[in-house]
Amino acid sequence: MGNLGFDLIHSATRWGRAARNPLRSVVRMSNSLCMFAATPTIDYFRATQMLCSRFAIVLCCAVLGGRNLYASTYSEFVDGDLSNLPSAPTHWVLESGKNVLVGETGAGDYDLLRLTIPAGQVLQTIIIEFHEDLTQVFTGIQAGNVWTAGVGFDVDPAPMLGWVDFPVDPATAHTDVDILADIAQAPGAQGFSPPLPSGDYVMLFQNEYSVVRHALSFNLAPAGGLMPGDFNHDSRVDAADLTMWSGAFGATDAGDANGDNESNGADFLLWQSHYTPAVALPTTGQLAEPATAKLLAAVIAVLSLLRRGMATPRRP
Repeated sequence: MGNLGFDLIHSATRWGRAARNPLRSVVRMSNSLCMFAATPTIDYFRATQMLCSRFAIVLCCAVLGGRNLYASTYSEFVDGDLSNLPSAPTHWVLESGKNVLVGETGAGDYDLLRLTIPAGQVLQTIIIEFHEDLTQVFTGIQAGNVWTAGVGFDVDPAPMLGWVDFPVDPATAHTDVDILADIAQAPGAQGFSPPLPSGDYVMLFQNEYSVVRHALSFNLAPAGGLMPGDFNHDSRVDAADLTMWSGAFGATDAGDANGDNESNGADFLLWQSHYTPAVALPTTGQLAEPATAKLLAAVIAVLSLLRRGMATPRRP
């Protein structure tokens, strides 16, 4: 996985889970070190670098709260390949907030995913978080828990609610683009008006050419309302909303997330609970307590030194 953007999203899904139990992760890495020590041909320097790097990532995730960075995730590189059986798609129950799918498609690889949108929630957007090259990926969506619209070149749009080849315009930027509206307006399909209501849906991902890695976020919000913390009403909870809340604090209700007609600390906490960064490590724009910020800076410094050491050839 040579692409940094993909690596960061993939690491966020994997190590965010590891941070749920950082002690167990450390024990596993200690066992790995013992295994390396019992191997006569091992390069101890690089083995130690690798383990320390992984420990630093787990520690960083634990500092960020000991939880997954997203509402839920499914990664084909962690959770296994998606099903290729139309009658038995892989089942994924989405949660309120940002749900990230990390996948890979190629010739003859037909990925089928059954999404459950819980009662009281709606799917507001499907955002391209990462797409590695100019090759488009076909995705279609069908109501129900099985896929009946065919695969490969035999796909029939009639049973589908909609479909799209993404990215829609390969010549432009691939990331941070919502494709749900394009899916809804696809020719030959039944069509719908976003957001997508609660229920079960099946999606097909395929392309007939080179292997393409991609990541999509499925963003859920309460039915009949905005996602808490989405102060600028763009179906995302991000830094722009924090700026809006800051300007409204104590002055207007533009930063009101809990319906009390005030912009105060309670609204900030709701924004914070629904905001999820795009990468595994924090940026300078994220808020942290002073002690936490210092620890995060130390972790990032360790990672930087380890990466520099691994990139520098060792002298014999």
